[in-house]
Parts: sequence; C-alpha cells; structure tokens
Amino acid sequence: MTKYFVLRAVFLGVLLGVCTTGYSQLRTTQDPSPLSFVFALIGDLGYRPEEEPWVENLLIELNQTPLAFVVHVGDLGAPRFGSCTNEFWARRLEQFQRSVHPFIYTAGDND
Repeated sequence: MTKYFVLRAVFLGVLLGVCTTGYSQLRTTQDPSPLSFVFALIGDLGYRPEEEPWVENLLIELNQTPLAFVVHVGDLGAPRFGSCTNEFWARRLEQFQRSVHPFIYTAGDND
C-alpha cells in the first residue's frame, strides 16, 4: 500500500511542477493569445451594513480591470444583518447589473 502512495505522491509532484512552470511562464510573458484570459471570483461580501462601502469599492475596481467575466459564488449577506429584505436584494441586483463584464451569480448558503 505504501508503494502506491509513494508513486501517487511522485506523480502528483511532477504534475504540479509542470503545471506551475507553465503558469509562471504565462504570467510573466503576458501571453495575449485567445487561449488565456483573466476572470474574477468573489463571494462572502457585505455581511454587515458597515461593509457596504467595501462591496461598492470592489465592484468599481472590477469594472476598471480587464476581465473576461466575474463570478460571484454567493453569500451576499447574513440574514441576521438584514439581507432578507427586498431593498437589500434590489440593491445587490443593481450593483451586479452595473458590471461591465459578464456577471455570473451562484447562490450561497446564506442566500
């Protein structure tokens, strides 16, 4: 059993080495080919009302960044801080609709 574990560990190490080498070359050469793209992945934002400026600033910064798309992985807020109101959802929808990039939203466990 340990022989197979060692073989898997070596294979994983080689695979990761190859992948990270390719990634670092892509990042340093700024390859403009259509095979490369940059996207944003965000989530778990704005749980409390005092965090609203952070959400707004992040969305503004994302609009100023060249991206292929933005993915929000959910958790727009916390129910105990008022995220279950129509006003809250309307505000988030308006913020997301201002995105200059395609915007993909998936619900989280607090949504």
